[in-house]
Amino acid sequence: MTYRITLWAPESTAVARLSALLAENGYEVSRAEQLASLPAPDGAASEELVIVDAGALGPVLGVARALEDERHLLRELLDAIPTPVFYKDAESRYLGCNRAFEQFTGLRRHDIVGKGVFDIAPPHLATVYRRADEDLFASGGTQVYESRVRDDNDDEQDVIFYKAVYRGKDGAGAGLIGTILNITERKRAQDELARLNERLEELVRRRTADLAAALELAEMLNARLRSAQERLIRAEKLAAVGQIAAAVAHDLKNPLSAIYGHAQLMSTGASLEVRERHLETITEEVQRLLDMVEEILAFVRGETAPLREDVELGEFFGDLERSLRDHLQARGIRLVLAGEAVGTAFMDADRMRRVLLNLAYNARDAMPSGGQLTVDRRRAGDRLVVTCADTGPGVSVHIRERLFQEFATHGKSNGTGLGLALCRTVVEAHGGTIQYRSGEAGGAVFVIELPVHRPATG
Repeated sequence: MTYRITLWAPESTAVARLSALLAENGYEVSRAEQLASLPAPDGAASEELVIVDAGALGPVLGVARALEDERHLLRELLDAIPTPVFYKDAESRYLGCNRAFEQFTGLRRHDIVGKGVFDIAPPHLATVYRRADEDLFASGGTQVYESRVRDDNDDEQDVIFYKAVYRGKDGAGAGLIGTILNITERKRAQDELARLNERLEELVRRRTADLAAALELAEMLNARLRSAQERLIRAEKLAAVGQIAAAVAHDLKNPLSAIYGHAQLMSTGASLEVRERHLETITEEVQRLLDMVEEILAFVRGETAPLREDVELGEFFGDLERSLRDHLQARGIRLVLAGEAVGTAFMDADRMRRVLLNLAYNARDAMPSGGQLTVDRRRAGDRLVVTCADTGPGVSVHIRERLFQEFATHGKSNGTGLGLALCRTVVEAHGGTIQYRSGEAGGAVFVIELPVHRPATG
């Protein structure tokens, strides 16, 4: 409905201001000097307000100013909002917008006021907007949906619309107000994140496939490695058997040759004294053969756990001295037992005796021209320390690092190379240690340390 206002008043500044204010707000304003000159209303489609009292213009102008100030404040508030805001009437025609809306869309207020969505938006977008407005007016309340808006660069942006119906004094829907949230960057970030996630998933799938292939290859290589190790172990066993056989053949040859030679000499009609000397030599060579066989059997069988018990140390070293003194003295070697070890030690007497005999025989073989073997025994707290030192040439530097390994020999013309390896095995089975060092005046020094007490049981 069109409102036509006719002001009946003489020309004045107040009348002019009121006319301009009413015209700005969409009213058709005319002025008449006399009441009789007022135009008649055109039909029933208009309403006419006639102000006939010029004295009444002052209060009316005050109310108009207040209304204008209020509208100005509302415009300033809307323009201060950084989010695009717009509002429409009940026919979905735009009534206004804020500055953020203008900046975002590139449209000015005067470009949109009184227009519908099909007047300012592309058809495919206007259809969406119009349908959403109709749904909102039909349901009332609020509405949130995602769509697109063409910006000031004529590019379509992804946005979220927030709309709400506002009502008139009669409670009926008078229009709607809406805001626009630009989510283009968020959508791009989400799309980029989705692309990156797809790339990551693809990379994971590829890496998983590569890992599966690598694991399959590793299993195959591991199977081949196990097979190669088994073949190597068999080869090492065969090599060890061959080495033992070679050592046995070589080492048994010398004493057997000596036995054969002395047996031949005994049959030549020599005197009884000469025959006794030959027999003594044969006996020594037989003992050497027995010692070699014992070493080889111990290596082949593998040393089992020692059968330990409390052994009286005085008796143990007394028996050892009686076993060695005459034998070494016949070779020009002086046996010296130094120190003193009293009490008992928890050990396997037979195996420890074999260890010390092995060290003594090594010393004997290292001193073919005679010398001295010193066996020092003493208690050091809860340990027994036995030191065997000879006056021979000692052990060469190049063999010291592998001295306790199988088949390592150091200057002996006879021997299997298993003796010191067996010594280490026995000593370590007792929880002890065996070490080598060179003597201050030369010769070889072997130091054995053993715990003397029974191990604690939990």
